[in-house]
This record gives sequence, structure tokens and C-alpha cells, in this order.
Amino acid sequence: MKCSIPDQAFEIVMRYLRWRGQTLILSGEGFSLIEGKPDLQIIEVACDCRAIAITGNSNVRICEVEIETGWDKDRIRRKVENYLRKEASAAEIIRVAGCLGVLK
Repeated sequence: MKCSIPDQAFEIVMRYLRWRGQTLILSGEGFSLIEGKPDLQIIEVACDCRAIAITGNSNVRICEVEIETGWDKDRIRRKVENYLRKEASAAEIIRVAGCLGVLK
């Protein structure tokens, strides 16, 4: 199974959970953080269920906890634009457009 967040965000999540000595559990009420060793399978499911996600301000949210990433959105945007303009194949451009919902 592949997590639905970028590898860099997944690494931030894992570092945070290990540092805090926490893991995620799934109960009838959804996901929650508890003390324990991180379980990769549960974390991947939590990503797919949006219990772990990237927020609008470039942070990573785990349940109700928001972790600062330090990502520079403008720099990332420029790198993506440059790649799409100079190096991306037509297939890559179409996949990105589809993911962003701008393929029309």
C-alpha cells in the first residue's frame, strides 16, 4: 500500500510520532493518537482516510495536531512550474493536471 501523502510529509509524521512516543489507533469514532510505537499500516490507512493530511498553510495535520513543516510554498511552486515547463513529458503534465482537477 502507498500512502497518499508525499514521502517527505510521511517522514515528518514518523519523526513526530517517534519523538512523542505515540501511534494512531482506529476506533468506531475514527483515528486518535495514543501512547505506543507507530504502526506503518495504520498510518497509511490514516493518510488515505485524511486523518493525516497536508493543510492549506503547508503544515502536516495528524488528527487534531498540526506540525510545522517549514516548507516554502512559493519556492516549491517555482520548482514545479520550472519542471513542468522544461522537463515534464506530455503524460506527466496530463497526470498532474488530472490530480489538480484542471484537465479540461
